Amino acid sequence: MPKFSIIVPVYNAEKYLPKCVDSLLVQSVDNFELLLVNDGSKDGSLALCREYAAKDSRVKVYDKPNGGVSSARNYGLDNAQGEYIMFVDSDDWLSDDALAVCLPYIPEYDIVRFSATAVSDTRTRRYKLGKSSDKNRVMADVVARKTIVACYCGVYRRTLFVEHNIRFDSNIIIGEDWLVTAQLVKHCRNIKLLHNAYCYFYNKGNSDSCTLTLSPQKLMQQLVVCRMLRKMYDNGYAEQFRYTRCALLCELIDNCGMSDAARYLRDCSEEIDVAGISDILLSNISLRKRSVLLGFYLKGYLKGANRNI
Repeated sequence: MPKFSIIVPVYNAEKYLPKCVDSLLVQSVDNFELLLVNDGSKDGSLALCREYAAKDSRVKVYDKPNGGVSSARNYGLDNAQGEYIMFVDSDDWLSDDALAVCLPYIPEYDIVRFSATAVSDTRTRRYKLGKSSDKNRVMADVVARKTIVACYCGVYRRTLFVEHNIRFDSNIIIGEDWLVTAQLVKHCRNIKLLHNAYCYFYNKGNSDSCTLTLSPQKLMQQLVVCRMLRKMYDNGYAEQFRYTRCALLCELIDNCGMSDAARYLRDCSEEIDVAGISDILLSNISLRKRSVLLGFYLKGYLKGANRNI
């Protein structure tokens, strides 16, 4: 059995795939399988995947109809054999010691996570994990989105997915990995954060990336994920949920204005009533954001909306 299963969902990634796969095949730890899941690509991605498989027995290629990144990751999970799971997006890449950095903490820890570097044509920015590996502290940071909430940047014991039926929700196009990361942290026995290890390189130069093109609809989906998480894990994390909810609402208002934000919320049957004012007053957000949200409520834009957000 391989120590690691690296799952790469592939969709029209011909331009970026070689850099991604090459960074994986040169890992200083070679006890892994690489699952390339072609999600109905219309370019030369599948042919590239098969070329790699022909040259390296660790590479396994799966071809499926297009269903989105979540369905591709789930397909990889269903076929993975490794003790630990790692996710890498097809336009991103790893440092050549990423697996070696994690190895000393296996099998003691269920989850080992490392930091990331975002790279664009004009700048480089580092995203650092928190220092504390205390499970409750990590969970609080994940809920408040004050850490890397994406499922990449780490390895996860495969039995977490199997025993707790953790899968990606194909109905969510953004925020789906936030939901999975929170579930993994909740169910793990322990976690190790390697905050000074910048092993993941996130490609911000890909203009087609879903996370780089935020829209009101995508922000609404993150509010829905926040609501889902709040129903599951509110106990002990009320302060963090208040902060996240208010921050996402402010982002929605900044993105499309107050009137349109209210309309989007109504169209999605997401209501806010006066009870939500307590969240604003209690949340640890900036004075500017607080005044924006209070104005949003007090002007009555959400009259008759529902109470589920």
